[in-house]
Amino acid sequence: MRNQRKTPSWGWYYNEKESKFDIKDYRNWAYKGDWANHYINEMAKLAVKNNKSIYEVAWKFIKDKEEHLPPKLYKFYPLNINSLKCIESDSIYLNSPQYFNDPYDCHISANEDEFVKKYVLSHIEQTNPEKSGINKEQYIRLLSSVCFDVEKHLFRDIPITFERAMREITDGNYDSELYRIQREGTTIFEKTLLNLKDNDIKVTSFAALDDIKLSTYIEMWGHYADSHKGFCVEYDFNDYIKNSDNTLENLNNTIMSCLLPIIYKSKPREVPIDLFYKKALNNKLTAFQENHFKKFLLQNYLTKSSAWSYENEWRLILTQNECEKYNNMLPFPYIKAIYLGYGMSLENKEYMYKLAMRKGISVYDCALRDDSYELNFYEKQILFLL
Repeated sequence: MRNQRKTPSWGWYYNEKESKFDIKDYRNWAYKGDWANHYINEMAKLAVKNNKSIYEVAWKFIKDKEEHLPPKLYKFYPLNINSLKCIESDSIYLNSPQYFNDPYDCHISANEDEFVKKYVLSHIEQTNPEKSGINKEQYIRLLSSVCFDVEKHLFRDIPITFERAMREITDGNYDSELYRIQREGTTIFEKTLLNLKDNDIKVTSFAALDDIKLSTYIEMWGHYADSHKGFCVEYDFNDYIKNSDNTLENLNNTIMSCLLPIIYKSKPREVPIDLFYKKALNNKLTAFQENHFKKFLLQNYLTKSSAWSYENEWRLILTQNECEKYNNMLPFPYIKAIYLGYGMSLENKEYMYKLAMRKGISVYDCALRDDSYELNFYEKQILFLL
């Protein structure tokens, strides 16, 4: 099944006026393809041209995504000191991907067999087949081997896989030179993956919901709001969308330009093996290759399993250097409302009422509906309660 993005639930926001762009232009809100991928490609091109990183030029493209930016996003929080600090200071906290609940989140994928094959063949070519313990025929067998699951393809003559070729040539001799090289390549591959996952980026996530989904996506409350004992914040971007200006480099544009939707797929994206190989062996990359590699990393950070598609996630990704300027708490002055979880204690609710009143934020309490499996949110008139 093709991975197609659904028409945004906020499409109504632009329905009343025509787009500034042609329907085939990725900047058009009704564009049918993967607009975010085009957006990232354009940033990468400018980054190469100006000899800068993608993140350094991102703010110049804020107008290009204006019609795709939802007028509001939601974020679920457990109730604790850190989440309350975000409300008090009108900020957002960005975290390292290594702390996420999905082990595949921000996972960098590459073809391990292709990498190890390239590593083994490179070693053989730098010496000679005999020194590696193989003859010319075995070398050709390795060279012509394939690095994919042949059982998933139809072939008249089934090709030999690299894994099988290695197994047959080493014949289970774990002390052989060829097997040692294979293990060495595997170790380098695995270490590179770990290092890339700990790359210099910080992330925070939002959900593109409407009022109905906020009430019906009960699992979101269970997963991210401490089993309904936490709260959800509505961030409103209407004023920003109307007043955004990409002629000036400012923090708001830097942040909003790096806010992008997740692409849900059945399989992870794979980084091109030639780029991955050079990076793993610390070979120097050209400016074009370096930005090309970072583009693929960013696309990986924005790709998740289809199993998570119900979350309609948008993700803010910034460099660690940018985040450290603000101690990972970036200004995010877009809070419009707070929705309290059904399981929040009365004492905590009273605290949240006072906080909302002090900040001039609408606050909604929650009840269970008797006629459906939905949450019923109703606004609290806090001025009369306190």
